[in-house]
Amino acid sequence: MKIYSQLKNAVALLFLLLLSNAAAQEFEDLFKMPFEDLLNIEITTAAKKPEKVSEIPASIVVITRDDIEKYGYQSLQEILENVPGFYMIDDYFWMGGYNFGVRGFYSTGVFNDLIILVDGVNMKEDYYDSYNLAKINIPVEAIDRIEIVRGPMSVIYGSGAFLGAINIVTKHNTKNINVNDNIASVLIGSDKAQKIFLRLSRRNKDFSITANGNIYRNKRIGPKISDMAPYPFPEFWGISDKNARIRQRYKNQYFNIIAKYKDYSIIFNQSTSTQNVVDGAPALLDGDLSRINNASISLILDKKINDKLSVFSKISSFFYSQLNEYDMYSQYAPQIKNIFGYAEQNMRSWEGEANLFYNISKNTELTAGIFTHITHYLQTTINIPVVNYDNILYSLPPDENIMTQSAWAQVETKLIPNFKTIAGLRIEKLNDYTLSITDFSDIENPRYSELTFTEDKMSFIPRLAFILTPSNSLSFKLMYGKAIKQPSYGQNNEVFKAYHFNNTPITLLSPARISTLEFNITANISNSINTNFSVFHNDLDNLITRENFYNENDKLAWRIGNSGKMATTGMEFSLCVRPAKNWKIETSFIIQKTRNKQTGFKNIEPGYAPKTLSYLKTNFTPFKNLSVALIGRYVGKMYSMWDITSGKRIGMPSDPSLVMDANIRISSNWIKRNFISCHIYNLLNTTIRYPATGNSKWAPLGTIGMGRTFFITFGIKW
Repeated sequence: MKIYSQLKNAVALLFLLLLSNAAAQEFEDLFKMPFEDLLNIEITTAAKKPEKVSEIPASIVVITRDDIEKYGYQSLQEILENVPGFYMIDDYFWMGGYNFGVRGFYSTGVFNDLIILVDGVNMKEDYYDSYNLAKINIPVEAIDRIEIVRGPMSVIYGSGAFLGAINIVTKHNTKNINVNDNIASVLIGSDKAQKIFLRLSRRNKDFSITANGNIYRNKRIGPKISDMAPYPFPEFWGISDKNARIRQRYKNQYFNIIAKYKDYSIIFNQSTSTQNVVDGAPALLDGDLSRINNASISLILDKKINDKLSVFSKISSFFYSQLNEYDMYSQYAPQIKNIFGYAEQNMRSWEGEANLFYNISKNTELTAGIFTHITHYLQTTINIPVVNYDNILYSLPPDENIMTQSAWAQVETKLIPNFKTIAGLRIEKLNDYTLSITDFSDIENPRYSELTFTEDKMSFIPRLAFILTPSNSLSFKLMYGKAIKQPSYGQNNEVFKAYHFNNTPITLLSPARISTLEFNITANISNSINTNFSVFHNDLDNLITRENFYNENDKLAWRIGNSGKMATTGMEFSLCVRPAKNWKIETSFIIQKTRNKQTGFKNIEPGYAPKTLSYLKTNFTPFKNLSVALIGRYVGKMYSMWDITSGKRIGMPSDPSLVMDANIRISSNWIKRNFISCHIYNLLNTTIRYPATGNSKWAPLGTIGMGRTFFITFGIKW
């Protein structure tokens, strides 16, 4: 009951502050911004240069710092699950983090369908080419805005930008060089959650520097295992207590620094996280732990040469490691707590790019660039006897690397006033590399095998768009684009294992592909009503699928291959209304139909593809220093994966869910510019049940999401 007492005291303090005569206008008041200006907001993610939202050949969502503060978002995953077209599935994945479906498509496994950038720096993990949110773990207080571009973005970003790109911007772009942006805050919450955040910045005419630091801890005890897996549990789990629960403890530390002098910038990111995960089967006591260390440093030149020519270049270096410790009662030692294995990944890579932006004429712009990503060190060690992996090493040979090279160009032309055509093409090549396995299970006679991955063809990735803007309040977009997703080293290694251990003939993986056709209308009907309407069709082919299962010996096994072929057709309608100057309502509704076009699956409803999604956000500011917000999201019924081997689904379908969040935020000049925020996640305490995936096949009843949770934040700005 301690948290309820803390909440009661904090609410009392809120109303005391309301009585203060020194009320402050803290929020960047978007209520005063006409909708025409919202259409003319400039973002850089869509083309690596500033462009107006109304003229970008994609569907755009911009999350501002004002949104984050007013709606009280507590994490990056909470922000993303409230983005129209996105829906989250938490299967307690063994790499940590969360996975998201986008517009009817959900890739089971790691989150690798969208590029995620922080200040324009790619946050990819190189083993699975994934974007693990536990690796990124950026605190929301450090975010200035998030630019979300939905649709194939491989022309701009290459392999991996399958369904779009997300750029998390931590730089504060205030035009007043005399105003710094310093924040200090503390958080307490349910599950003994605690967070300390500090942001310091200085700026003058030519130089600016910002540093963000964050420490977060919680001690969450998750749901009962028996609510997700029928009791009695399989004997080899070693769990006899029907009331046993999953542990979901989490802690992280984050630090970044951004320094800019004239046209030059340096960006450094470093983060660590430790959290409970589930790999194959749940574990008791301390549970399975995933420990992640991540760091990157980037040097950037962004320079305007003259009125016609600008250049943007960047070189980045990345360091990443992940250690999973597996701890459970096993069939090999049921009498004792047995640390039965570990898996460790270490990676180092770098990438460089150079882009130029050239105004050929008043009506024609050329953008072109070159890009290289090189993974020069990659090593994974697995020692898990319980699944028949006894001291196995997967690695790139010391003298080899994995190199992706590409060149791209895009031309924007205004044939007539207010009508723009955009045509782009990217040429990309993944070089040959060697997969190697060293088996040390017999330490005196280790067994080594290797296989060369060869991608014979270059990938040609096009896009074409027509954009008509009759006025500042109306925009029409017709867009076509393609994207690819190259198989990762880890995915190809999963295939290679079958050859190494069983001498099974194999075929290494090929790139997955998508093509999208979309028509979009954005209209500002008045100064208080804005609408956005899209119709889209996605064709996905050669999808890479992976499934965990238990073989006849009750050993964990898997299968992986290019077997997916799907199509999604959908309609999205969004409406933003301001019934009063200080009241805003945003709602979105999506209807989509996903069809599995793979042979043998055409009459089977695809898994993880809800037919309906809807979102609601409303914010009311009765006083200058008080904001009250309510958030809601509805996700329709989802089926689990159909297992062609058994001829049935791997788990029960998930029922539709409606989840509501609430936030109250108040500011004053009591101590500098102080604020208090009270946030309630899952206000109605809805049981959120996600369908079982290949990673959570142990939970055929579905994994369970977070229940009602309270967070209270107190902070100051100066």
